[in-house]
Amino acid sequence: MQELFKNEPLNKKPNKKFRAAIIGCGNIAGGYDPPPPLEWSVTHAGGYLLCPDTELIAAADRDEKALLDFGSKWSVNKLYADYRELLEEEKVDILSICLPTEYHYRVFKDALNYDIDAFFIEKPLSYNFEEAEELIKISEGKVAAVNYFRRWNPSFGRLKQEFGEGRYGRIVKAQVFYTKGVIHNASHAIDLLRYLVGEPSGGRCISEIPAGAEDGEADFYLDFNGDTRVYFVNTQGCGYNIFEIDILAERGRVSIKQRGQQIERFDVIEEPFYKKFDIIEEEMVEETEWRNCTTRAITEIVNCRLHGGSPSCTMVDGVRALEISLVVVESGRSDCQAFQL
Repeated sequence: MQELFKNEPLNKKPNKKFRAAIIGCGNIAGGYDPPPPLEWSVTHAGGYLLCPDTELIAAADRDEKALLDFGSKWSVNKLYADYRELLEEEKVDILSICLPTEYHYRVFKDALNYDIDAFFIEKPLSYNFEEAEELIKISEGKVAAVNYFRRWNPSFGRLKQEFGEGRYGRIVKAQVFYTKGVIHNASHAIDLLRYLVGEPSGGRCISEIPAGAEDGEADFYLDFNGDTRVYFVNTQGCGYNIFEIDILAERGRVSIKQRGQQIERFDVIEEPFYKKFDIIEEEMVEETEWRNCTTRAITEIVNCRLHGGSPSCTMVDGVRALEISLVVVESGRSDCQAFQL
């Protein structure tokens, strides 16, 4: 089956490694991974370590302990309490922005004043749609990827192709279970569904969201492809993290489990006893290629930097996921009014 990703080995190796820096030293920057050596990674630092064409040279964080712990863990000696000093002092080829959401806009905008050609930015891009739209315009000509990391999982590339080829027929209905906020966590499912099946046309927030909340823990639905309703169920109150998508189609069922680490496929068969109707039977459970999504993303960024092209999750994709999430939240603040997209 044709691979849908652009992160194959480099056609032409760079003469020297691309110099990377990270602003913000939290979990996604490097905390989720164990200390090196690594066989695989889910963080920016681990991705730079495992990509043969990059080296992590510097990091910045105003939290001194977080910064020193990060430097020790990842053998980074150039550490800065002020990210602006890092930008002034270091020659950086690829910059990761892993700060809390409210700082993304300002730091990215500042970094664009320097000779940096490639960016890897955490989602969401902002809490403000106008700020995010501005970032698209002012970053034109740069390579910029937004870390909706499942875009770099080849298993979802193959699933996208199956939907496109009509293996399961028309998608009838789907349900998403997600933890925490719409903008931060449900947006992962929004982006993945956009990638797999297309754009939503409208929807409605079912739960009220208090005015003034930057994000909201809410149930809502979105309509895709005109008549495919997807229900998003927030799991507030559960003592565990969950991210699952259950897709019911005319000729089968697909369940994305364990935060995208597994895909269950069900095919339609004749009911073996009554033989009067059809049922579905589990065909297979696939362990997806969820390891090393950040390494694939960084490899793709290097490829784009050398040969042109766009990453698998662009600034436009990141802004669209944010826009949809913000509309959902606004619906929850406004008497749960239905909306068009």
